[in-house]
Amino acid sequence: MAVVRLPFGGYLGALRADLTRIATAAAGRLDAPVPTCPGWDVAELARHLAAVYGRWLVQVEAADPSRRHEAPALGVGDPLALLEEQSGRLLAALEAAGEEAPCWNWTGEEPTTGWLARRLAHETSIHRVDAELATGPVSPIERSLALDGVAERLELLAAPGYGDRLARDSLGGRLCLQCADAEAAWVVEVDRRRLRFSAGSGPAAATVRGPASALDRFVWNRLGLEALELRGDPSVAAAFSSLPG
Repeated sequence: MAVVRLPFGGYLGALRADLTRIATAAAGRLDAPVPTCPGWDVAELARHLAAVYGRWLVQVEAADPSRRHEAPALGVGDPLALLEEQSGRLLAALEAAGEEAPCWNWTGEEPTTGWLARRLAHETSIHRVDAELATGPVSPIERSLALDGVAERLELLAAPGYGDRLARDSLGGRLCLQCADAEAAWVVEVDRRRLRFSAGSGPAAATVRGPASALDRFVWNRLGLEALELRGDPSVAAAFSSLPG
């Protein structure tokens, strides 16, 4: 099954839902350490997201895909209030622009607000997981969003210019990522610090299998191999887990 991207409004809806979950998780727990972001507490996580939204707001408002525009420094104050302000302004700007408006992004490909809505939905989803890991039970990522999140992660890792960050020449073999609750799979390999992948199952040195939500968390380094079904060479799966977040 080919993974189908969400509509523009679907990404914005997912973004809103996860922002609500972050606010709920963070309320009264701003000092809780975030285990998946060493050195951060929930307050720092909220400030990080607020700053991310502020930087992207400037790109949406500039409507200039040719270069990155500088954003003003994030103000001081309650981290959740800053997060609410910056996310509200960005969501309003995205809704006003629609999905085809020009907008710079660092990949050099698909320089539109549609690309940005997708990127922000997934970054927010993963940081919602971070907030919930810090404060209580983690709710699953909705299946269609999670499947798209796996695909987006692989696309980003394979993007031109990203290979310098991989810091490894190979995984030691091919890895198959297999979804247990949908007909979706990917085969991944790293060759000379470049990641390549193809949709569908295929021969692999190791296979990691789990529900879409779990696979999404795994590929973004938010879930360990012990929570998934692993067949084959564990060192290949562990090597994938060492790729940059």
